[in-house]
Amino acid sequence: MYALGMDIGVSSVRLAAVEEGALAWTGEEAHRGGAAAALGRLLDVLDGQLGLDACAAWMATGSGAEIARGPVLGDVPALARGLSLLAPDAKSAIAIGGQSAYYVCGMDGSEAPQFAQNE
Repeated sequence: MYALGMDIGVSSVRLAAVEEGALAWTGEEAHRGGAAAALGRLLDVLDGQLGLDACAAWMATGSGAEIARGPVLGDVPALARGLSLLAPDAKSAIAIGGQSAYYVCGMDGSEAPQFAQNE
């Protein structure tokens, strides 16, 4: 069983499947305004490799997350949650997307993470 994270942004769709604390599969496609179609194609590939029926949980983030029709998490909380699972010793991160960039620090658990976003 795996958990699936989806980032549906302004220029691309990215998927990441995590199983037992490790990255099991990733996929990315530039969508050129067709995010729903790109998401469908990536899910088809994922289904062929890991099987969609083996997905225990999923969450979406990004400016187009609503097309996933399910649970949505903001970009910064998604980044912090993903890093806590895949890189638990990380104390800071930088994420650069098609529309925005973030710097998150203070992820060592001693206080709430702090972040800055480009304007």
